[in-house]
Amino acid sequence: MPRPDMRAERIPQIIQAAMIVFARNGFVQTRMQDIAQEAGLSKATLYLYFASKEDLIVAILQAFFEHGFTELTALLSSDSSVSASLIVWTRQRMQEMRENVAFLSIGFEFYAVAARQKATRQVLQRYYHHYCTSIAALLQKGIEQGEFHSMDAQELAIAIVSIYEGLTVLWMLDPVGFDLVGVAERTVQALLASIAKSA
Repeated sequence: MPRPDMRAERIPQIIQAAMIVFARNGFVQTRMQDIAQEAGLSKATLYLYFASKEDLIVAILQAFFEHGFTELTALLSSDSSVSASLIVWTRQRMQEMRENVAFLSIGFEFYAVAARQKATRQVLQRYYHHYCTSIAALLQKGIEQGEFHSMDAQELAIAIVSIYEGLTVLWMLDPVGFDLVGVAERTVQALLASIAKSA
């Protein structure tokens, strides 16, 4: 009798365990044995699914990014104005960042790994391309519906993503220094107001 395929269960289990251990120990100090122990698996079983820590890093990146794009893509079919949709999404995204502060350090370590590892760098490049393109599509929808003045939607999308990323870095360094959600929301709102057509 063939053995059941456990991938659908095991891979999320391993990724979750890896995120916990990476957040606690950092990439460099983490051993595959630590991840296996956190996941409740043998090291041999872990290696059936991931050949290295680097493979796990790529898998974490992909899982994290796929989750974030689901809601953003759904905004394209929303009946709300693009401004209202982006402000709501900004609020939700920053609230998620604030609630998952323990895992933000993983995100920052991704950048360091990407500087040395081509596979991780390519995943990040694909992520930011998809991220900016998705927001640009929303902005283009706003232009076509007469909500915004004509402008380079891709360029403005890069600016909006930079707001999210930059504020998150600053907030991680000084979490009591400012209101992450409020500042992000008001900044994006001001930027969108600057391109809005008068009613």
